[in-house]
Order: sequence, then structure tokens, then C-alpha cells
Amino acid sequence: MLSKIHNIEEHYKANDYNGTSQLYKKRNFRGNVMLSAPHAVNQLRKGSIKYAEAYTGSMTEYLSDTHLICSITKTLNENDDANFDDTSKYRDEAVKLIKENGIKFLIDIHGASESRDFDIEIGTARGRNINYNDEIVDMFFTLAREYDYSKINVDELFTASNKNTVSSYVNEKTGIYSIQLEINKKYRSPDTEPEEFEKMLKFLSHFIVIIDNYLNSKKYLDVITISTGRGLNPFNKIELPNHYLEKHGLNVNEFVELINFKGESVCCKVVNSSDDNICVSLRYFEDYFKISDKASLFDAAYRDASILRPKVEVINNNKIFVTQDIYDIVKNKQMELINLRRNRRIIMDAELYPYLRSNKNGIYLNYYQRKLLGIEVPDVLSKEEFTDLNDCFMSDNNIDLTGGYYETDSINYKMSPDRTTEMFDKLSNYYRRSFCVVKWKSSFSSDEKLNIYDKLIGKQIIHLIAGRGYEKDDGNELVRMTANTIKLLGIEETDTVIIKHNDSEVRLRALSFESMDMEKIMRSNGINNCEDVEYLIGIPAKYRLKLGIHESGTTGVRVARDTKYLFVKNLNTQLLTIFGTIITITQLPIENAWIKGILAALSIPVVMNVVFSYERAKI
Repeated sequence: MLSKIHNIEEHYKANDYNGTSQLYKKRNFRGNVMLSAPHAVNQLRKGSIKYAEAYTGSMTEYLSDTHLICSITKTLNENDDANFDDTSKYRDEAVKLIKENGIKFLIDIHGASESRDFDIEIGTARGRNINYNDEIVDMFFTLAREYDYSKINVDELFTASNKNTVSSYVNEKTGIYSIQLEINKKYRSPDTEPEEFEKMLKFLSHFIVIIDNYLNSKKYLDVITISTGRGLNPFNKIELPNHYLEKHGLNVNEFVELINFKGESVCCKVVNSSDDNICVSLRYFEDYFKISDKASLFDAAYRDASILRPKVEVINNNKIFVTQDIYDIVKNKQMELINLRRNRRIIMDAELYPYLRSNKNGIYLNYYQRKLLGIEVPDVLSKEEFTDLNDCFMSDNNIDLTGGYYETDSINYKMSPDRTTEMFDKLSNYYRRSFCVVKWKSSFSSDEKLNIYDKLIGKQIIHLIAGRGYEKDDGNELVRMTANTIKLLGIEETDTVIIKHNDSEVRLRALSFESMDMEKIMRSNGINNCEDVEYLIGIPAKYRLKLGIHESGTTGVRVARDTKYLFVKNLNTQLLTIFGTIITITQLPIENAWIKGILAALSIPVVMNVVFSYERAKI
């Protein structure tokens, strides 16, 4: 972390912090939050030099890269002050970035002298720049307290009230939330105070995560410190003291969402703590809260439902069928399902189930969707998974699973071919309905329409689980999937696919997994059964983050072939065929040139339709 910070800061240090020839540096990403650092280099105010607020530029760039969010930093002293002058190219560019990328929140980062008697001051123009939303300041205070920052000022010395400050200007021009943060130098000195510097970066990172989730309409509850990990079973539990449950109106067996400073989230079932400590399972603590024990707490807002099997006649891998009562809630929206046992999520369009209209609270999932969600009993289980399942199944059914699985090595258990049909059916139903806890909630609006390329080429969509590919792929714009998935998409290797998660999407080239490295792919994605690789798409870490996916192997994405790319790819064939058709028409024994022209014009869409029939036939 610190070496990267130092490398970035060298750019601002150039020419004694006067910078280089470029006025500002920007990073373009769509999202909720944008960062700014207008005083990363020296500036001139009222004829006097104001020295650079060291490391505000490198901190901004680092956080922008970490979260893949929009940012702008001042990189050249033009004897101006972007946070004071009546006119400013920097401020105008910031507004342009905000409008282009759908930004909803600006954090303008500044540095204060070490002599200032505060850790951080937040400037809101006395509420005006945050549209008088006090909850934003409350969230900041709560997070700061958990990170042991006790001296927090609000609108005292640096209010950002002047109309020419970046935050006031942005709020006036765009109406979005804008805050100015003044960070004491003792937390911006990586050479002398490296631990304090790293803690400040974690704090800012966590604030970005909280704001991002808050703007995605999640109900914010609190920021907590995880005391320790305990041997909880099942492991998706959080122990909260009684006074904490009363404070937030939480009940035992409700679900909450915990999000760490990186943005990684887990859904946990609330249980009473035996003491005053807030605890999660050892597994969750090691995986999510070992580096930092701070977690932001949100209402999970998930609902219960019964998982049912649909009739064969309506099976559609890209739609989730639901009963009328659920459809009334999720109509025209996507639906998010989560398997709390495995922390696996899928998001798909919801459709009303056309049969059994009297049924209530039902979600119909076909086999493919159940495999994606991880609620089909696995053929291969790790030793830990088998022990967990066997203990629960034995407790509820008084049946020992050692007769249905056998130990293949010291790591895995495999389903026995000698198992009875009765045991398998009972285990399968138990695994889906009792062992795996599935919840749902409505997600983003479903308003996607077919474009001209989709109609000509033919659209094909497959839902897969976002996981890891090969290490060598991380620096390239490509994804990995099985050869069978590539065929089902109707594409060839190196063709472009569009990967979408919520309202984010990326376009990457598709390559297949190499058969000789299949075991490596299984290990890196925690897969025990080679058949489950069929449900996987290996996405480089950079693009998983851009899609808003902070952990691999847990989140479903929608993968579609890029019909515009395929249109351009076949352009030569189209042009030759169209040109040949036009030449043929001109040779017809028709004297009227207008008629020939009309025939030629009418023939073009017909020819294009015929040319692309080969691509449509692939799906």
C-alpha cells in the first residue's frame, strides 16, 4: 500500500509540488461516489502561494483505483486556486465528470496543518451542500468513533460555504451531495506515521463503501467493531448483545448485512450474544474482518419464500417464476436471491408463474438456477461441509450420511453410487428446503430492450457465477468460461461478451478454460466437483470490482454475446453480398432508374437478414 502511495505522490512532487504540464488528472468510472483533490499541488490565492496539501492527491488516486470510482486531482499549479477563484477549469471539469458518470456524492479531500486541534473536519456549508440530510453527518461520526477519531469538527473552521469551493460549486450546479474533508497532517504522513496513514485510508475507504450502499437504497443501521470469531454453527450468524438489539429494533433470527472496508459483504442471522461482545463465526472473521474488525451494518431487507420446482413447459434459465403475491412486489424489477448457507447470490428478471395461481410465497427455480444458487445437494463435499451437513441431517432426520457418502481422501467426501433413492430424495429435499436458507428481495428495474443488432444477430444470455480465471489473465481484457458455454452463447473464442451485474457492465473477450489446468481452476474457486466449472466465468479481479463484485465464487452475473461486435465482425460479408445484390439489380431489364433504386433499397434489409441467419442459427 505505502509503496504505491509513494509512487503516485512523486507525480505531484514534481517541480517542488508545482506539478507537470497537465492541469488535472481524472479517472472515469460510473458509480455513486466521486473523489476530488484540488490542492494536491501548490496554488496561488490573492497573490500568495499556498503550499500543496501533501498526499491528498495520492490518497485520492489510491482510493479511486481501489474502489474503481471516479476521481479528479489537480496536477499543475497555474497560479490559480480551484477552491477559491471565481472561475476554474478544474471545477468545470469536475461537474462534467459528475454529469457524464451519474455521480451522486462528491468527497472533496483537503489537508489541514498538524497544529489544528481536530482529526478531521467535515464541511457541508452548514448543511446546504448535503441538502440538509443530517444522516450523512451521523454516519460519518459513527464511523469515525469506531476508528478512534474523537476530534471531529463539523462546519467550524472550514465550512466550504464559499460559492467557489469545489463542494459548493458542485452542489449548486448538479444538486448532488458534496462534502469537504480537512484531514490533519498527522494522518497524512506515511514516512513518519505509516500506521496512522494506513488507518486513515481504511477509514476513508469504509466511508466510501457506506455511502455507496446508502445511495443504493440500503437501510443503514450502524458501524460496529467485531470483537472476535467464535465456533458458530451454522457459520452465517452474528451474536449481538440484547441492548444492541433494542437500540436498532432488531429481533433474533432476523438477517443483517455486514460490509467491511473493502466493500465485501456477508448476510448474517441475528442471535443473542452470551456477553457484551459482537461476534461472528471464525470463518467469517478470518475471511472478512481479520485485516480490520470494523463493519458497517445494514438491514438485509430479505424476505422468506418457499423454493419450488416449475413445470417443464415454462423452464427458462434467465427468468425466475414467482407466485402472484411476490410478483406484485417485484413486477418490472429484477429479483435477487441469496443462499445464506453459501453466501451465494443470483439476480434475474421475475415472471409470474402461469400455473397454480392460488399458491402463495413461492419461487420456482429450475435445476440450472438451483445449481447456480448452490441449493442442489453436491456430489462432492469438503470434509468441513460434510461434517456440517451430516450433523444437521442426523439431528433432524436421525439418519447418518456416512452410508450415502464415502471419503475419497483426507479432504473430500463423494456421494456413493450405492446410496438408496429414498435417502437421496430425502437429503435433496432437506438440503434445498432446510439446510440452505434462501431469501429474496427486489433489485434494480428491468428495462432492457432489444436493439437493432440484437434483432439482426439474435440475442443470447447465460447466467454464470463470477469467479477467478488464471493469474496471467488479470492484466488482460478477457474472461474464461468452458468451451460448452462459448458454444451455447453462439460465439467463437476471442469474440466479445457483455457481462452485467446490477447496473454495471463490462465488455471483454471470451476464452475457454484450458483442460490441463482444470484442477487449478477448481482449487482457486473452491470447487470440489469438476462439473460445477460449467457454471463458472473467470473474471479478472479488476473487472469483478468494476461490476461491484468484491469476492469471487459467490455472485451470479448475466453474460450475453455482443451483437454489435458480431455485426461489425461480419461487415465484410455483408458489404460484398449487398454490393453483389445491387449490381445484379442494375443489370435487370428495367429501364426506370427509380424502380431499380427502390428495388435495391428494399433488398438491403432482406439480404442482411439472410446474411445473419447463420449467426442466429447458432443459438
